[in-house]
Amino acid sequence: MKAPEKRVEQKEEKVKSTALNAGILRAREVRCQPYWETRQLAAAAVADHTYFGAVPATAGGHPVIAAPHPGGNMQSAGQLPAPRQFLIKGLSIYVETTAVATAQVDALIIMNGVYILTISDKEYLRVLGWMAPGGGGLELYGAVTTLGGGRNGQALTYNYFHVAPSILIPQQQNFKVVGSAFGLVALTTVAWVTCVLWGTEERAVQ
Repeated sequence: MKAPEKRVEQKEEKVKSTALNAGILRAREVRCQPYWETRQLAAAAVADHTYFGAVPATAGGHPVIAAPHPGGNMQSAGQLPAPRQFLIKGLSIYVETTAVATAQVDALIIMNGVYILTISDKEYLRVLGWMAPGGGGLELYGAVTTLGGGRNGQALTYNYFHVAPSILIPQQQNFKVVGSAFGLVALTTVAWVTCVLWGTEERAVQ
């Protein structure tokens, strides 16, 4: 009469084991990890510039990188690889220009550009660059001559456009941020623009 009880115990253990394995497969961890990309804009540029649409050819994202290769931390072109998804809590734009006579004007042109967040084919956010400053205000640097440069302040991690409620980027869903053509006002020198999406990423436990 003991055999049936043993089979019941074995079945219960199998059920527990299956549930545990399923739980492990579904397990997720959440981390605070921004996504960012730096683009180098050429002198006389008036074209729109897209962020997060490609895997960066160079890592690091420091503004001084060779064109046309961007710096950033995207791992898949235009989307997050499964099983990752991202909850956007904010967006920031950091600008740095070359130190030439008209660089300060270029910084103002870029910060008055429009930046549009699109997920799939739907627009979720449209802001002016100065609404999402990566730094604090406008900073002019260099010698007090015609060779001064311009940037929107030193980069500050708490300076960004806060998104409420947060916006979800599902796994394997195309998304991008497009900077406007600045009203077709051409830049006079080379500039570097970094777009940052602030938020939390959910991924499989590693």
